[in-house]
Amino acid sequence: MSSRKENDVWKEAETVEDRNFRATKANGGRRKAPFYKVLQGMPIAVDAFRYGEIPGVTAYFLTCAFIPFIIVLGIS
Repeated sequence: MSSRKENDVWKEAETVEDRNFRATKANGGRRKAPFYKVLQGMPIAVDAFRYGEIPGVTAYFLTCAFIPFIIVLGIS
């Protein structure tokens, strides 16, 4: 990856991870998952539940399970 392209994807990731980000029609109505949340070349996302359904992803992996995650996911 060229350094310019790498800088661009990190800048986009920082924007999405900003706590003040608000989903609007202009940005697609939801947060876009940062590139580092989806394993490259695989349909697996890691700790990416807050981004909703991610195109091309069929498996979601949660690295830790504590009460807030369990409540949000509705797991009993």
